[in-house]
This record gives sequence, C-alpha cells and structure tokens, in this order.
Amino acid sequence: MQILEPSEIELPEPITEVAAGGSFSLFLSTSGQVYSCGYGPGTGLHADETVSVPTRVPTTHKLESISASLDHAAGITSEGGVVRWGRGQHSKLISVTSEDIVEPELLEGLKPKVREVLCGPNKTCVITEQPIRSVSRLGMIEPGEDDSDSEDEDP
Repeated sequence: MQILEPSEIELPEPITEVAAGGSFSLFLSTSGQVYSCGYGPGTGLHADETVSVPTRVPTTHKLESISASLDHAAGITSEGGVVRWGRGQHSKLISVTSEDIVEPELLEGLKPKVREVLCGPNKTCVITEQPIRSVSRLGMIEPGEDDSDSEDEDP
C-alpha cells in the first residue's frame, strides 16, 4: 500500500508523541502504549508484510518517550530503562551482537536512569541522569562520578 498524500488515521487513544522511521511510524499514547504501522523490523510487530492500520506493539513496559531511525526504534520506560527493537546490524541496538530484535526488549544492565533516547542510522544514544564513565565492549555500562558539584576556579 502506497500513500501519496496525507490521510487521517484513527487511534484507540490520545497520542502524545510520534516517531518516524524509514518505512514505519510509531505513536506513543497517553497510557504509555506504542502503536505502529508500516513495514520492516522497526515496526516492532514481527510482521513480514506492510501493516496499514496502527497496531499496538507488544511490550509489558509503559513507555514515556520514543525514538526511531531507518530500521530500528527505542523507548524510555516509566522506570527510566530502555526498550529497543529492530535491525541490529553494527550493534546499533546497544548490544554486543548485531542480531535483530523483532519485538521490544528491555536493555539489561543500564543503571543510571535514562532521560532521553535518540536513534540514528547506525546507533542508539542514551542520555542518563548521571554521567556514564564507560561502556565496555561487553556492553557493561558503569556509572561515572557526578562532576556537577565541583567548583571551578575559572568559569
């Protein structure tokens, strides 16, 4: 199905945020549910065909924010964690492998609460409440020291 001009769609609940991927769109509802339509792994629907009607993405986590790129997406949970799904090449899903994740999966081991998640063509970036000192090749994320209280003599 190809849509060449804007068309109105109906969703089962009010929407607070929209994110657009390469061939899919995501809609975040006021209740924290994500709805998706389009084609490919970024839909989070494990669908091999185009999904023309926005369909709820299966996740047990209530999301507060979403982001999408060409063929992957991510969201912030109400607890400050990250769920991600889509094409995994180049480890862009914050993973030690390049495997695809077809349905939303919680990123394990992320300790500082996430404030923002951003998806780019070949990466996913998270901004946390506390600085992260390092991300090892094994995917271990270690909290850094908060330098916000230090006083600089020269501003």
